[in-house]
Amino acid sequence: MSAPVSLAGRADWLNEKHLQRLLAALSGGDEQARVAGGAVRNT
Repeated sequence: MSAPVSLAGRADWLNEKHLQRLLAALSGGDEQARVAGGAVRNT
């Protein structure tokens, strides 16, 4: 199995304000929303 790939610093769209608001809305408590394979997920 290959190591996870980080897009940090390479994908400007991850910093887009609307996406950040969506991720913040999906995150809460001990949950963390993530972007995986082009889909926003909170599991």
